[in-house]
Amino acid sequence: MSQMPSREDVLAQDRKDLHGLGYAQELLRSMGGFSNFAISFSIISILTGAVILYNYGLNLAGPGAVGIGWPLVTFFTLMIAATMAELASAYPTAGGLYYWASKLRNKEWGWWTAWLNLGGQVSIVAGINYSAAFFLTATIINPLLGGSFDPTADTLGVQNAIWMTGVLIAIEVVFNVAGTRIVAFMNDLSVWWHIFFVAAIAVALLAVGTQPTNDIGFLFTVAPAGTAADGTPWEQIIPFGIAGAFALSLLQSQWTYTGSLTYARWNLNATVLPTGDVLVTGGVSGDRSNPALAVNATELWNPTSGTWTLMARSASLLRGYHSTSLLLPDGRVIHSGGGAGGGTIDNLNYEIYSPPYLFKGPRPSVTSVTGTAGYGQSLTVETPDGASVARVTLIRFGSVTHAFDEGQRLVPLSFSQGAGGLTVTLPANPVIAPPGPYMLFLVNGNGVPSVGFMLSVLTRWA
Repeated sequence: MSQMPSREDVLAQDRKDLHGLGYAQELLRSMGGFSNFAISFSIISILTGAVILYNYGLNLAGPGAVGIGWPLVTFFTLMIAATMAELASAYPTAGGLYYWASKLRNKEWGWWTAWLNLGGQVSIVAGINYSAAFFLTATIINPLLGGSFDPTADTLGVQNAIWMTGVLIAIEVVFNVAGTRIVAFMNDLSVWWHIFFVAAIAVALLAVGTQPTNDIGFLFTVAPAGTAADGTPWEQIIPFGIAGAFALSLLQSQWTYTGSLTYARWNLNATVLPTGDVLVTGGVSGDRSNPALAVNATELWNPTSGTWTLMARSASLLRGYHSTSLLLPDGRVIHSGGGAGGGTIDNLNYEIYSPPYLFKGPRPSVTSVTGTAGYGQSLTVETPDGASVARVTLIRFGSVTHAFDEGQRLVPLSFSQGAGGLTVTLPANPVIAPPGPYMLFLVNGNGVPSVGFMLSVLTRWA
């Protein structure tokens, strides 16, 4: 029987492998296989991912979303994992992503990969810490201090949630500086916590649950249980009936929640901005007829980082049921109404919100737009600021009712720079941009949009 290699033999082989790749051995292997597994397991926590998505799967396809969907998606996910494992075994370096990109393409790709990965990691840590800090402050610290440490209030000019974020980051720094063994222990603990906690929930449901049990065949039943607001079953609404419902339910095991709003609310308005950010205004945290439960905090979602940022507060009015928020051609957002039935107070007035991009410097200007706004056609946009344009977007006119904009969409457009302006290509078909009125925006490198140019995308399909 062959003898297991010693630790010294393993480290010597590590050095030899890295030297073969042009790297010097600088990091000491101190995490075992389980600890490395624990890092990934904790990041993709089942408690914060799959469990809270059961409702989507069961509504769209029934138990089959889990019994059939999960194994199916797991199979394809394992194919991706196998590909990543092959890369990791071929290039076993600590800086895996940027080194892989450098070897597979060139050093320039590796450089960009490294900085984008670093920026993403910093943003993720900051976003998670802020969310955790806000939750801890609101649910534990503030009540313990008799309501004197509200997460949205300021202490010495800094939001209390930010102070707590700093505390969490400081704790993490201490753990990392103290050594990888402590970090490994925390990750190992997280794995066992997940396993035993989930097992305890399952045992408790079996022991004291009051819902009727089913045979094993129930787990593979494809039967949408959800209905629309008017009571119409999902299977009659979703394209391709039950087959379409089942296909959509597969997303349950693939979706990842983005950052959560700071303030939970319903009857809110979400407005897509020319930059791709989403502005949330109004809403109510409970009984929609109670003005005391109005949410006046405005929040801005960034699609790149997936995080929400608190912005200026709106007036202390209940803008929930039947309220309306619309993007104006000048890039501002009109926030109005609220009431008109449902036992709520009628607010026959409006506010206008100016997003941060209006305070970041000069705006690109549009002199004229010529050409046919048909599918696959090109438009000539005359502008003296063509060289500074980084993005061109097409946003459909808003059509809000009951705090929902059925037709809202943002379509990024391809463009090329030329003398005196831009040549902009419209979408190839109406699946991407249905016929109707739109606003065309130029967005410069500072994220500042032009005034929207109104045009109508024709029904003719090129």
